[in-house]
Amino acid sequence: MDKLKKRASGQRPKKRKFYGNKYTNVNETKVCDGVSSSSKKLNSGCFNNSFSATQSLGYRIIAIDILFSEISSILCCKVCGSDINICETLNHGLSSVFTIECAGCKKLNSFRNSRMMGAKSNVPEINRRFIYAMRCIGQGLAGMKNFCGAMDLPQPVQKSAYNKSLQKITRCVKDVAELSMLNAAKQEIEMTGQSQLTISGDGSWKTRGHSSKIGITSIIGIETGKVLDLEVLSSYCKGCEWGKKNKNAKEFENWKRSHDIECAKNHFGSAGKMEVVGMLRIFSRSEERFNAQYINYIGDGDTKTFLELRKSNIYGPDIELNKVECVGHVQKRMGSRLRELKHSMRGKKLEDGKSLGGKGRLTDKFIDQVTMYYGQAIRNNKDCVMDMRKAIWAIYYHKRSTDDEPLHDFCPQGNVSWCKYQKAKATGKLKDFKHKNVMAAPVMDSIKKIFKDLSEPTLLKRCLGGRTQNPNESLNSVIWKFCPKTSSSSKVIADIAANEAVVAFNEGRQGRLQIMQNLGFRVGQYSLEAARKCDLQRIKEAEKNASELNLSIRRIRHLHNTSQLETIAQQEGVVYEIKGVLSP
Repeated sequence: MDKLKKRASGQRPKKRKFYGNKYTNVNETKVCDGVSSSSKKLNSGCFNNSFSATQSLGYRIIAIDILFSEISSILCCKVCGSDINICETLNHGLSSVFTIECAGCKKLNSFRNSRMMGAKSNVPEINRRFIYAMRCIGQGLAGMKNFCGAMDLPQPVQKSAYNKSLQKITRCVKDVAELSMLNAAKQEIEMTGQSQLTISGDGSWKTRGHSSKIGITSIIGIETGKVLDLEVLSSYCKGCEWGKKNKNAKEFENWKRSHDIECAKNHFGSAGKMEVVGMLRIFSRSEERFNAQYINYIGDGDTKTFLELRKSNIYGPDIELNKVECVGHVQKRMGSRLRELKHSMRGKKLEDGKSLGGKGRLTDKFIDQVTMYYGQAIRNNKDCVMDMRKAIWAIYYHKRSTDDEPLHDFCPQGNVSWCKYQKAKATGKLKDFKHKNVMAAPVMDSIKKIFKDLSEPTLLKRCLGGRTQNPNESLNSVIWKFCPKTSSSSKVIADIAANEAVVAFNEGRQGRLQIMQNLGFRVGQYSLEAARKCDLQRIKEAEKNASELNLSIRRIRHLHNTSQLETIAQQEGVVYEIKGVLSP
């Protein structure tokens, strides 16, 4: 056949797909050594590859009428040869007892659809497993009822049985989480070579605003990236509310004495004070739990947490705590200050008779761009304050430069410089170079004070090391997946969510297998396979997101989206105002 001759329509051979070979599949389940924090954490987990599947074949959802009719049609009694009948004689949640009866000799035999567990072998595994599985996706008894109704399954267990299972789950999840945090603390001490540690701390609340009744504080080791400790605080106890409503004053006092042991209320101040109180508790038990001291504290600058920690002298008057700024929060200050300036100057004119904002002036895109460059200047020079200052002022003078007044002395030199002026100078093309997107001098004069304030050596000194609270923010997002902010919940649920998040954050899904083992569940092949695949996918995505190319793409996309939104907003004009009424 002539290769140059065109094929007839529909005769194009189907492209073969690549499904891997012996080289690509040999290490399919091996966790790779990567640069992402997820890869480092999961490779050093205390439950890594410590599980093997049991002989359990798992669970299936089966239509009962199909199962009964098929079995009855092909089986008969081995004693008299008569037909058999199968029926469900007992139901408790998802646990059922099925009875097989001979139509002739009436011989009976019964079996359960799930094995029994517990000290007295009186708890169906499927019911407790269902409760735990729903908690893993942030759902409780109401969610279980909705699921069962939609799937035409029997309704779940009653609230009393549900609460008993929650108590067991709380203990087991807490045990695994504490073991994980103890192992993380040991690793942190080994990696730093000392017991005086640098940690990042943060607080998070169940609901937004200052009315939340549940708050969580946590600390994460800077070297391991793992959670070392956390505290769940609650200013509300459902049991206490029930006691006040159903008992008189004298009865309530007597009842309260016995209830204090299990009372969920462990915070008696405001919601805003929860982070301070929680962090004080975490610091005060560090020597007892881990024989360690948290000397350097990475946190945001908008709370009183560090001031209270320093004032308390937890480790004695001779040991002083040091504040390390979160680079992410410092970076945000640039954007916040520029936006505040833009808002305060609305309606006012600069020296050139134009406003501060508007096209070619202090736009949202320009603010985001400068904010991003400011953060990069700190991170790229995290070992030297003077280099940080130089890089920050390079941003300012680079943006201010014109053909008549090039101000690129602070910009990096050479043909690999990000500054096109310096690159043109190094390659001998300076005569042909023209400045583009020049920012007006009055605009740059207006924002110079902000650059001066945010390049102070005292501030930049606290940014040495380029540390962030990003791991804490990531942990908070995991916690509220297990305990959604959209639904109300008690401290018990918050405890389960926080400890489950610690295990997932430190150990990955294989840590969940240890929780399941502690609960008495059989870890079957499907549970094991799902955990391993999830961990591999987590590492794969983390490695991708940690690559320089992906980071650059995300930055460019963010700036592009900001520019588009600003253009649309200018075209539409003001469509909503908090103060004032729009004219028709």
